[in-house]
Amino acid sequence: MLSFYLTLVDAPEDRPFVEKLYTDYERMLYGIAFRILKQRYDAEDAVHDAFMSVIKGKALEKLKSMPDTERKSYLTVIVKHSAYKVFNKRKKDIENSTSNCPNSTNTTEEEVLASLSIDEIKETMNMLSEIDYDILCLYLINRQTYEEIASTLDIKPDTARQRVHRAKKRLIDKLQERGISNEQ
Repeated sequence: MLSFYLTLVDAPEDRPFVEKLYTDYERMLYGIAFRILKQRYDAEDAVHDAFMSVIKGKALEKLKSMPDTERKSYLTVIVKHSAYKVFNKRKKDIENSTSNCPNSTNTTEEEVLASLSIDEIKETMNMLSEIDYDILCLYLINRQTYEEIASTLDIKPDTARQRVHRAKKRLIDKLQERGISNEQ
């Protein structure tokens, strides 16, 4: 795999540094990813993604100028981020494969929210965090699509979808705590 990464390095003078990064940190990064993902192939994917982001991103120049202790911490953050991305992708794949049933949570949440008065929803939204409040305003009040929300917040559409889903879930929970439900 090292030879593959070396072919991706644009500047020939950076190749020895990439080789050193790989030989010094690959096993450590794999161990971190494996502890998060608990599966060999997923951990390998996370380490691969981490090295790809280092080679193709701006991280290579940063890493070259860092002392070894900071470099280790920086690479740890990168591989953890990659591992969580792999984890979330696998989780999403599983959810998508099981969400073909007509009574999905999203439909239920939409039904509950549709059955309540706008005043009840707005009052309860004020009890949420600022992030949840903002995302729900964009989605429920401004009727923005996930793509529009993503553009507004400078995030990916999948991230917008997840944030909306989580915020709706927290809103439903708050409504239930207040004794407000679609059965009133």
